[in-house]
Amino acid sequence: MTGFQVELPDAMRRLNISLNRLSSKFMRKVLYPQELRIMDVGGNKLNSLEFTSILPEGIEVL
Repeated sequence: MTGFQVELPDAMRRLNISLNRLSSKFMRKVLYPQELRIMDVGGNKLNSLEFTSILPEGIEVL
């Protein structure tokens, strides 16, 4: 199991993306996590994503 945290850029914070607007299907397609946990920080503003997953070989975390 590998845990890593990805900080969203300030531009995305300014958009104030709600959790309901995030498509779990889209996130699975892009990031391919076995398990996706979204950290809801600061009044429902999405400040960071925490992924706990077993990444398939060949996929790099940039």
